This record gives sequence, structure tokens and C-alpha cells, in this order.
Amino acid sequence: MAEQTARFSRAPRLERARIVIESLFPDRRRRDTHNLMPTVKPIVDGLVDAGLLPDDDTRHLVGPHLEASSELSPARWGQCTYTFRVSVFDLGEGTWS
Repeated sequence: MAEQTARFSRAPRLERARIVIESLFPDRRRRDTHNLMPTVKPIVDGLVDAGLLPDDDTRHLVGPHLEASSELSPARWGQCTYTFRVSVFDLGEGTWS
């Protein structure tokens, strides 16, 4: 889904970026947001597959950083949902080690 969304929105090709993924939960229970890393990895891979970044290594990507939102994810068709908002920040080109 991330790949198709990036292609559909004509996301630019970046050399280096910071990715922040904000998660919205269906309720206000306490959670460990970093348990979502297995879900976030395919999102990042999809952005790379779409050509947003050449690779998701440390030369090209800072993050992904996970943040929990104070907003609740909206229910759809009476079902609880989880929402992920992906923000990509261009860090430009340069020499990175």
C-alpha cells in the first residue's frame, strides 16, 4: 500500500530523508509503540520500492521514528482500525558516513 500511495502521489525521488510514522490507535490503552516496528518495516520498504529513496540503509534514511498520536483512529464499518501517518522530510544530498 505504501508503494502504491507513493507512486500515485508522485512522491519525489530523494537522496536522503527522515521518516516519521505516527500511529493512531482505536482506543486509549497504554501501548509500547515500538512493538509496531514489524509493521513499519514493510511501509519503509514500499517507499524504497516506489523510488522515494535509493535504499533504506543509514546513508539514505534517518529513522523510521515512531510516534503515538493523541488522536484516536476512526472506526470503519463498525470495526476498530489502526491508522499510520507517514511523514517524509528531505535531508538533501551530502556526504554521509
